[in-house]
Amino acid sequence: MDITVYLPDELGTRAKSERVNLSAMLRAALTQHFKEADVMTETLSGAQPVLLDLEDKDGMPYHGRITGTLLTKSGDLSFYLTQSRKFLVYDAGKGSYWVVANPETDLRGMLHDDAYADAMAALGIIPTFDLNV
Repeated sequence: MDITVYLPDELGTRAKSERVNLSAMLRAALTQHFKEADVMTETLSGAQPVLLDLEDKDGMPYHGRITGTLLTKSGDLSFYLTQSRKFLVYDAGKGSYWVVANPETDLRGMLHDDAYADAMAALGIIPTFDLNV
């Protein structure tokens, strides 16, 4: 299939001068993108409503409801993939949560290797570990 792809002049010129195989590069990127999307869809096939015990800034309790899949836990922290394909970290000890923009990098320091590998597998991401050798 022929598809037209726009590249800014500087990028196109450099790719051409370095003889980058744009077709192969685009094919590989799309293959990886769709693989990750398919794994996320499979992970979310078991998504359920989850009620989180939270506190506002004044310490008043409230419940937060999400629909998602629990990926892993570490201490008071629970890691969810939400139905909207966002990655939520819930801290039961503090009654708080936050959304992680880039789970591949942002969670690396929060989880031990096995839990990190499990979370990345559920997102369709191949984890990278520093071997320190």
